[in-house]
Amino acid sequence: MASPDNWDGFYPEHGCKRCGKPLQGQDTGYPAELYAGTYTGLCYACTSEPPYEDNRCMASGARVWSHPPSCPSHRRDREIFFGFDDCSCNHGRRTVVRSDGMGGSYGKQCPDCWEDHRSHPLVQAHEYTQKLRLWRHVLVTERANLWYDEVKDGKSEDEQRDIAKALIAIIVDCVDNNKTPPEAWPALKAPQRKKLLKRAPEGLKDADLVTTMVFMAGNPRRKRKTK
Repeated sequence: MASPDNWDGFYPEHGCKRCGKPLQGQDTGYPAELYAGTYTGLCYACTSEPPYEDNRCMASGARVWSHPPSCPSHRRDREIFFGFDDCSCNHGRRTVVRSDGMGGSYGKQCPDCWEDHRSHPLVQAHEYTQKLRLWRHVLVTERANLWYDEVKDGKSEDEQRDIAKALIAIIVDCVDNNKTPPEAWPALKAPQRKKLLKRAPEGLKDADLVTTMVFMAGNPRRKRKTK
């Protein structure tokens, strides 16, 4: 590829990710295939191909369908929809009819298929797990920021950058593996905890909110008065 200063906006020639046919670029009949602003990795034929089933497997039993774009002149990406075989929709897609003056008709996710997918117990369990993960991330990141503010003074920019990289790795480890943050990190005080509770994802059980807060937010120790 040419250097950024000399780049013409087109990616190097390569094959379509679906059929393998070489994509066309500048000075060809289909320049949109390789132009960065309209690139999808697909040739024109595969972009406009009728709906086909994606190879992803949904826990709800829904099928994932790839549809041609509703308005390829505006957006060339194929559209993804979830669909169930017993629904009357077009493989997860419902058409919203509009006049050309209003932008033309377009496809949207079938609400019935979407609700059946979202209400499946396994899907709900996964979404709840993701909410807990997000809540852990909020708490751990807040403590990491407090510790960073304590140690960054007097450090060079390179040293500060190295500290930040190390913190990111620790945050990811704590969040992904449900580990307690390092004891050296400052604990969150009552006003901070109260403020963070307002950022907690909706739908978390009170017991999980409290348990995670205790596990992740640290234990602020009060200094005893000496006689």
